[in-house]
Amino acid sequence: MVRERVRDDKAAVGRLLLDVPGYTFRVFSTKRTDAPEVIWRDYNGRACVEQRIEELKHDLPAGGFCVREFFGTEAAFLSVLFAFNLLGLYQRQLDPARPYRQPATLHR
Repeated sequence: MVRERVRDDKAAVGRLLLDVPGYTFRVFSTKRTDAPEVIWRDYNGRACVEQRIEELKHDLPAGGFCVREFFGTEAAFLSVLFAFNLLGLYQRQLDPARPYRQPATLHR
């Protein structure tokens, strides 16, 4: 279990385990023997992966194709992933100070 001090601009997500004003608690079930803060940093660094997968599925239609051969499906998915990464690089080149925008919002 990790106790994290909550900033004013950051709302807690997930289910409420303990109601302690100013703190959120995160519980990790793992076989790792690292210190809790090391595990928290590792998992917290990968927290946006699910969000990127959802963007690929909805903004760039990467969830609705499947070909007969596995490698064909993999090649199609990798080409969509390549396009997604190019869009991110393009955004960064246009205006490095601007925050990340989802692919569906780029036309505006």
